[in-house]
Amino acid sequence: MELRVVVIFILNTIACRAYISQECFCDSEIVVKAKILPEGFIEKNTAKGSKKEKPVVGAHERLYEIAIIEVFRGALGRQLERSLHYAKSRKPDLVNYDADGCDFYQENAIALFHFDTVSDMTIKKFCKGWYYVKEFERNALRRNLYDCDCEIEDCFNRFTEERGIPEDCPASQMDQILCTWDYRQSRCLWKGAKKTCVREKRAKPNGSPPNRGLRRSN
Repeated sequence: MELRVVVIFILNTIACRAYISQECFCDSEIVVKAKILPEGFIEKNTAKGSKKEKPVVGAHERLYEIAIIEVFRGALGRQLERSLHYAKSRKPDLVNYDADGCDFYQENAIALFHFDTVSDMTIKKFCKGWYYVKEFERNALRRNLYDCDCEIEDCFNRFTEERGIPEDCPASQMDQILCTWDYRQSRCLWKGAKKTCVREKRAKPNGSPPNRGLRRSN
């Protein structure tokens, strides 16, 4: 059991760089808070004329029945709230058959889920119990603070002037930072984790200053 937990943790770390919340968010089409329902709930509580087709899953896959509570990202927005869905675990791989990395066997558990499409909800590796979602991340999700126009690799630390993932941030704080466009400096800057996990202010490196040009348009 301990080995399995370690493997799950490693896979989640590889999948999302120790869970950088913004990267996981922007890499998904749908991000929701949902409740895991008892098996058979959807069939029992859906009208005959509008019953959902129950997906077929493999021997090493799992099928969840979920009720969406909050929608943080998705084209349908709040239309998805209170809707019922089947959600499949990821296709198994050679290292870990429960490849989504989530152990939600408990009925009525509340979790944060990421999906790529509403028509075929396959759980992505970034899922976790809502209890483990830090207050910083909850606030960013609910206030739409994750700027998906900013590339993580091009984001600047305003104190060290280094570009990319902050080296001074431990894995435990990667879900407490975000990268957003700063109109005063005309570039993407890291925010959060008490001044972006900086231990001490470093001198600016020699050379030309960072590009402060206009923001790219999509």
